[in-house]
Amino acid sequence: MGIGVSGELPIANPRHALTSSRRRYRALVALFALVLAGSVFVPAVSDAAAAPIRIALLGGDPETSSSIRSNTPHPLVRRSQEALARIGLYKGPINGLMGVETKAAVRRYEKLNNMNVTGVVSEELVIQLETASKVDGLLKRLDEVREERQNAAREALLSRPETRHLVAGKLDEQADPTRDSAPCFRDPSPHCLLAEASESAKAIPKEEMRDWALGEILASQAKAGLTANAMATVRRINDTRLIMVALRDIAEALAKAGYIDEALAASKIIPDPLKMTDALASIAEILAEHDNAEQARRIVTELVGLLSTLEDPLRRITLRTIAAKILNRIGDTESAMEQIGLASKAAVSNIALHEQGKALRHVAAALAEMGRPADALGMMVNVDKPQDRIPVLIAAATAQADAGDSQLAIATAENIETARYRAVVFGNIAIAEAQAGNFTQARTTVDRARILSAEIELPYARSFAASRIALALTELGKSGELPFYDEAVNATDKIADDQLRAHILWMIAGERARAGDTAGASRTEALARAATDQIKSPLSRVWMYGDIASNNLAAGDEKAARAAFRNALSVAESVHNPWAHARALSRLAAALIEIDQANGLDRSGLPGAPLEGASPNR
Repeated sequence: MGIGVSGELPIANPRHALTSSRRRYRALVALFALVLAGSVFVPAVSDAAAAPIRIALLGGDPETSSSIRSNTPHPLVRRSQEALARIGLYKGPINGLMGVETKAAVRRYEKLNNMNVTGVVSEELVIQLETASKVDGLLKRLDEVREERQNAAREALLSRPETRHLVAGKLDEQADPTRDSAPCFRDPSPHCLLAEASESAKAIPKEEMRDWALGEILASQAKAGLTANAMATVRRINDTRLIMVALRDIAEALAKAGYIDEALAASKIIPDPLKMTDALASIAEILAEHDNAEQARRIVTELVGLLSTLEDPLRRITLRTIAAKILNRIGDTESAMEQIGLASKAAVSNIALHEQGKALRHVAAALAEMGRPADALGMMVNVDKPQDRIPVLIAAATAQADAGDSQLAIATAENIETARYRAVVFGNIAIAEAQAGNFTQARTTVDRARILSAEIELPYARSFAASRIALALTELGKSGELPFYDEAVNATDKIADDQLRAHILWMIAGERARAGDTAGASRTEALARAATDQIKSPLSRVWMYGDIASNNLAAGDEKAARAAFRNALSVAESVHNPWAHARALSRLAAALIEIDQANGLDRSGLPGAPLEGASPNR
């Protein structure tokens, strides 16, 4: 006895229809009972041929089950079929009929996701399936976009003789298992640290993690002036998009280290217009910071000339505002305002309506940073979105505080609706007031920041606000009132993030030492070490000590910077994971390079160093 395509038992003779009907009914009842009991094997058939089995297979709540006991499609089943098809688990017809193929696909999905395997369709399951299919579709689209961009980057790199070799074929690298890093830890130099980091990167199994580490290594190599080494490291990167980023990072790192000619040469070989303009903007900013007005203006002119090559109008506006800030810094106010005018016009006429607020925000923030907070605030009158207004208000309040008008800065900050941002701005205003010697007003502003920080719900936002309060109190300690330092230490109790708390404590300890508060510095340093021990990741500890070294150098305290470096070095010795080891050593190298350069020591003559004739051009 077989089951027909219609889902009914075949009738051999129409004259026996009534008798056959009764027999068929009894036979089906018996068959369903056996199927439910698991005593009968039901061969896989198509969904269209599975109607008599459907009742036993669906299950679910009585209302749903009864609505599917007919041969009519059910919307829940259809939705499940569509979602299962999108994620590749169902190949049958999309007909809303619950058959063996659909049930099997549901079971496969349940098994893959460690669910109770039932094969039952329910509203909850369908919602989960639809969410999963949407996520899967998004991931597939991201993969497609990633592949498209990688191919575009590859074509661009191959189109230039200077970069063709970077994608001509990757090396099959193997880490040297016999290498001994102990001599480098005993007598560290940027060269040996980078060589060890480079070797360690070879042992990182995942390409994306290895590319990440290599990106940090090449930036440190460039900072040391080791351009040839940095370019060799670029060739080891697999993701062609990251090669573009790496070329930009090399140019920026060379500029920051003072190798301006090499930085410009490195920027010119970048085949991606966006990354090239980013690099030029960074180089011009660094030149302006070092009062090299003539060269900064020349690069800004080149940068502005390249803006037409960029497809994204918002990015063109952003880079134009950067150009304006650089021109303003070197004293060319007229040219700066000309660029602001062009950016403002483009923000209104060349930007989609939903992005106009963001575009105007960039222009207004630039005006605030240029010391024109009133003009900045005037531009934001017609901008309603908080995410666009808040950055401008922060920039305007900061500019007003830096200009010495703390009362106006506070009035501007009062317009920031969100407590977490308002608290941070009050902390920054208090720092500016203390640095200007207005200690009484700074004390009042700190207290206002404290009140606001108590209203912040997000833990990290609350911690960051507390860090600004602690730094403001540290600035107040420079007034000669040492109890302010103790207040600053107490304020760190509100910092929930271990790394941020340790970082701030180290900064307070350094300031106390520089102020001659030896006993207080010793106590704070002990707290800083205890907080550092709470940081679970050794790599995070190395990174934090590297940042502390940079901060101390900025404060002119080379002795404290070297102490922070030694702390980082001792932690790095215990890092054995290849990815973390490579990143830790590249961070150590970067810190040591900064210390050496602060001493006027140029190690660019080390093996494998830069292009011929390279020399720092500060």
